[in-house]
Amino acid sequence: MKALSKQETELLFETAKSHQKKLTTKTPNVYPAIRLFLTTGILRGELAGLQWENVNLDKGYIKIVNTTIDISGKLKDDTPKSQKSKREISISQNIVKMLEEHKIWANGKYVFPSISDKNGSMLPRNINRFFDAVLSECNIDISLHELRHTHLTTLAEAGIDPKTIQSRAGHANISTHL
Repeated sequence: MKALSKQETELLFETAKSHQKKLTTKTPNVYPAIRLFLTTGILRGELAGLQWENVNLDKGYIKIVNTTIDISGKLKDDTPKSQKSKREISISQNIVKMLEEHKIWANGKYVFPSISDKNGSMLPRNINRFFDAVLSECNIDISLHELRHTHLTTLAEAGIDPKTIQSRAGHANISTHL
């Protein structure tokens, strides 16, 4: 599994910002979503299902307590696959600030809402669509799931202990990432 280099991460952030400003981009979710993927290691369904009631901007954390899945075009809120997957993830002050700014637009139930319904979740497949569009612009070959791997690898390289990484990722087994 591949992890982005620091230079690739910066390029991805810059490309996501410029992509979001294009007139053809229909959602302001692009940059905040990609940045949250890379700084928290959350999964696509967790991002789609993230609700403002589970974001504490004052204390700097998000709670993963549900996911959104797409079953034949119908969205369904679901619970994470295991008890360990339900977790609190700390976020930096830079991410808090980004989310505060994002909340001006995303002022409904979901942090990353549908453009047609601010109280509805963004379709998980639409996350893949904008991610793929950004990747094609910056010419980086990586999957959405590898953003999670990038985050966890960055933590390990920074000397964060494996148990903390396991907890942050919501892995039931410590060897899942190692």
